[in-house]
Amino acid sequence: MTKHDLGKTPKGITAEMLDKWINAVAPGNSKMRGLGKTYLKAGKESGLDPRYLVAHSAVETAWGTSNLSSKGNVEKGNWFGIGAFDNNPNNGFNYGLGIVGGAKWIAENFYSKGQKTLKTMRHNNGQHEYATDPNWDTTIASIMKGSEKYIKAGRGGAGYGSGSVVDSNRDTTTNLKLEIDVPQGYDSDKASDYVARQVVNYITGIK
Repeated sequence: MTKHDLGKTPKGITAEMLDKWINAVAPGNSKMRGLGKTYLKAGKESGLDPRYLVAHSAVETAWGTSNLSSKGNVEKGNWFGIGAFDNNPNNGFNYGLGIVGGAKWIAENFYSKGQKTLKTMRHNNGQHEYATDPNWDTTIASIMKGSEKYIKAGRGGAGYGSGSVVDSNRDTTTNLKLEIDVPQGYDSDKASDYVARQVVNYITGIK
């Protein structure tokens, strides 16, 4: 999961799936309960995997209970620890962007600059790194991994797609009828690449 492209989102993911996952693992006082719809919206508008956004929020705000998140304020809290430096954590209060706004900030300041995985966000040769905790990326990845039993992608649970905002002017009426069986044992990244190749082969007529 640390090498998962954060711009790739499981197909068919719903707010209900996110809520089921959050409810199963979050502590009883978590302010993240019932926010599946918000995280799904944040994913669509930022182009980032909502599973990552949930896991990142959980780490940075203790599941939405910290003062930084304004005690769970969806619109004004800082849900991703943005600007909360080790030597000046209170600076984070200057980044009350909410969940959707925070997701967009990450997409603009990290993903769009080529740091597309948790690993590269944390380990970038000491330059432009999201956090100083050496286990930051693996901790978030571990939480993301726990979503797999609650989030089913399509029929087989292995189809992936882009989380980018859809162009409203684009013709999306074409239906592609294709069933893909992903080999057992593939992790999310390998499954994503496999599915992408099969779709390309199908469209171009390659058997």
